[in-house]
Amino acid sequence: LWLQTGEELRALALLDGVSEALEWPLRTWSMSRGRDEEGARQPLGELLSELMSARGRALWALLDPSPALRDPAVLRGLRDLAQRRDGPAVIIISPSPAPPIPELVLLRLGLPDSPTLLRSALGVGRELERGAAPGSKAVIDEIGPALARVGLGLDLHRFERLVREAVLSHGVRGDAVLAHVAAHKPDALGDDALLERVEPASPELLGGLGELKRWLGRRALALDPRARAAAIRTGAAPSASAPTSASSCGPSATPAVASAARASAAATRTASTGSARAAATAGADPAPACPRAPIARAAATRSAGSALSSPAAGSVAADGSGRGEQPSGAALRANNQHSR
Repeated sequence: LWLQTGEELRALALLDGVSEALEWPLRTWSMSRGRDEEGARQPLGELLSELMSARGRALWALLDPSPALRDPAVLRGLRDLAQRRDGPAVIIISPSPAPPIPELVLLRLGLPDSPTLLRSALGVGRELERGAAPGSKAVIDEIGPALARVGLGLDLHRFERLVREAVLSHGVRGDAVLAHVAAHKPDALGDDALLERVEPASPELLGGLGELKRWLGRRALALDPRARAAAIRTGAAPSASAPTSASSCGPSATPAVASAARASAAATRTASTGSARAAATAGADPAPACPRAPIARAAATRSAGSALSSPAAGSVAADGSGRGEQPSGAALRANNQHSR
């Protein structure tokens, strides 16, 4: 197994937990200290040959063997070791990418999460309490969760170094420790980090989007962590592409105007013929969803009401009496239904 990471000590701590769970001994090798830090150097090729013939259960951690793998014979020995089915398990810990060996299992050790950073910060507090900064434990116990949130994105070594630096520079003042870690975090990320420092800009430098700015200003308090803990929702942000005028509806405004004209003409015919059913049918003509549609419907309603109430709208009765025909109750109900 090839474990790609720059956090060698953290990887060894994780392997130590695995060895305890499996009850297998953890053995190590490095080019400078040999096996198990005995100090006697041993070539990697020689160790790989020994592991090929070994049958006991053990975890072997090979620390950064990439320079030795430039030798084709050593590289072939590693592949032979990866192809066997029994014997000790070999884990290679290196910041370098894995060589092109198909049988190798490739893993990347992710950055530490908040609980891991919190445990690390508490450990640093206990360490400083016994040494150069008495009172550190109580302070870091108090600000530990906030310190872990600020440290997200850092590896464990850089995080612990920043916490020690902050306590030794500012003493046992929690706010100053948090501010120091937050201010120096971008520098600790390095050039190869996924995060990039961006200086905050004034909202006045952002042109346009006035409605979005006003929405953010009104809901700024809802973004506070205390509001989130109280289950206060921010609400949906206004869409920057929402139509702001009736003209943005395009051709749908034309049918609405035409619908109003048809409704007005139908209302006039209803007054002259007394046909409530025709008025109801004309009033049921739907208008498209558009800012102008309510205006068109209101215009149609006013036109229908004027036609029904105007004396000129009365027609000569069928018997020639000349009396203007009054709108029936059914016609008035149809007009009310059209208004609704």
